[in-house]
Amino acid sequence: MDALCINQEDKVEKKAQVARMHEIYTQAEMVCIWLGEGTPETPETFTFLQTILNLRSLDNLVKSPISQDTARKWALVVDLMANRWFSRRWILQELALSRQATVKWGDNELHWVDFADAIALFMTKYEDIKRQCLDIVGKYKETDARALGAHTIVHTMINLFRKSQDGLVEQRLIPLEILVSSLLLAFEASEPRDTIFAVLTLAKDSHSTHAGPIATGDERISPDYEKCLLDVYTDFMDYCITKSKSLDIICR
Repeated sequence: MDALCINQEDKVEKKAQVARMHEIYTQAEMVCIWLGEGTPETPETFTFLQTILNLRSLDNLVKSPISQDTARKWALVVDLMANRWFSRRWILQELALSRQATVKWGDNELHWVDFADAIALFMTKYEDIKRQCLDIVGKYKETDARALGAHTIVHTMINLFRKSQDGLVEQRLIPLEILVSSLLLAFEASEPRDTIFAVLTLAKDSHSTHAGPIATGDERISPDYEKCLLDVYTDFMDYCITKSKSLDIICR
């Protein structure tokens, strides 16, 4: 959305619009996660995810002797988890702040809650699945699903917030220092300043619902694309040291 609606060359406009993204995503009735045009295997992949959601079916799949076809379907899940969408840093805010979200890949659609549950269940059985599939599907020797963005984002979404039944954020749980320097390292940003700016509205110490989207009143971490990168990072570290009363950020 930001690529279409924000003039990326205008730093003043970008600063103003980034500060409003929280407002946009929290008021959206539905956020659509678009993974791309899809592949010939996309329908089969989404059908298999729905099979995983059935615990009995999942147990039977894992306990039964592995077949070439089943191994191929597990590999399709890993391919999906490696989708480029799951590595982008800005999508964290889009997804985390949404009341409802749906995953679309080509013509196929799955509610985010079901998608996330299927991925989480897959990961609980991952060691057994990987061991069974190693000799059948070569990519299991090269790809570790635990390191993929889809696994990280599903795990992270569980721990970021407490939400009301209608999907509104009631409490943020993780400080900015941990989000930037530890929990969200797997997610990329083409603009290096966005390593920090893209997650400000997710942190418990850098957001206030009473005074606007990014409302700490602390200029050290306010989005400012005219500030040089060194100053952005230096101010961030100074902010973390002040907040935590610790030098841990220097070691991270």
